[in-house]
Amino acid sequence: MLRALVAQDLPLNEFEVVTVDDGSPQPIAPVAEAFMDRLQITLHRQPNSGPAVGRNTAISLARSRFIVMLDDDCEPAPSWLSILVAALEANPEAMVGGHTMNGLPDNLYSAVSQMIVDRVYAVHNAEPAKAGFFTSSNLGVSRELLVALGSFDTDYRLAGGEDRGLSDRWRNSGHAMIYVAAATIFHFHELDLRRYLRQHFNYGRGALHYHRTRVTSHAGEAKTARGIVFDFTAWRSLIRERRGPHSTFAIIALLFLWQAANTAGYFWEAMARGSRILGIRAR
Repeated sequence: MLRALVAQDLPLNEFEVVTVDDGSPQPIAPVAEAFMDRLQITLHRQPNSGPAVGRNTAISLARSRFIVMLDDDCEPAPSWLSILVAALEANPEAMVGGHTMNGLPDNLYSAVSQMIVDRVYAVHNAEPAKAGFFTSSNLGVSRELLVALGSFDTDYRLAGGEDRGLSDRWRNSGHAMIYVAAATIFHFHELDLRRYLRQHFNYGRGALHYHRTRVTSHAGEAKTARGIVFDFTAWRSLIRERRGPHSTFAIIALLFLWQAANTAGYFWEAMARGSRILGIRAR
């Protein structure tokens, strides 16, 4: 990631890099220090607290007017940062988000996981100037407005849901969300079957808190969910376009497992929290 930031076409003295080491087993300081002669890096290490807390820590340490977010397993294209900055300067009160591509096309599980994100984006961001969801690994926003909104909800304890909750609160706050497809990053998320199931199980866990706290109406959520999951024509087109070396049967099987793991995580979290699964008041 840091090597890709050095390669950005924006002058290196025009941006800072805030890196939060959220209790990784192998401290990242030696890696970051190797780039400090080229990048303006602020490095902070903390006990593992989850992605929402980690992102809020980075936001609190940042000094710039605009914040652009990136995960450590992502590599941005050289023009990524300058495109997002230009979009923010033209729309300073909007949240802008870019396009993510799978960096591991030969990994079946990574490929299907990216297909799911692509389908979510196709539904939420069908109108780029009226977008509805960005992953927190590829978005930009005014630091002042983000802090005023409350940043990320730290009740999301695992990876999965904190960006969904932020997008929900942002789009219902009166500020625009703009999808900028030209701002591209490559996601190198190495998955196997166990990690794939755990990822979507955790997303299901986060979904419980999202549905308890969301601002979007139940009807709006239901319509979006139907568009994502049950538009089989769109799924067929996506699978044909993105299947690469993988069999259609394997992809479809993993899509069913996605929904099963997500549902299991939702119910597991409800039982763990002692929450009602049904009858949750829509906001």
